[in-house]
Amino acid sequence: MFIADVIIYAPFRNRGLGSEALELLSKAAAENGIEYLYDTIAADNPALSMFLRHGFKEVSRTDEIITVKRDLKKVR
Repeated sequence: MFIADVIIYAPFRNRGLGSEALELLSKAAAENGIEYLYDTIAADNPALSMFLRHGFKEVSRTDEIITVKRDLKKVR
């Protein structure tokens, strides 16, 4: 298991940097044999839509936290 935390500094958000970072992370993980990425996101975090656009699927949800997963086996 590996843990990475990528956060875009607030003044630089909404410029596509989060999407770019997520794709770079996905590609690097896939190239290093990682098959799945998971993340937990606050239920009220607008970044959830970005994760869903980038191939993540919701796997669980509570009132506070949403867990998403991306299958990396086809990412290269």
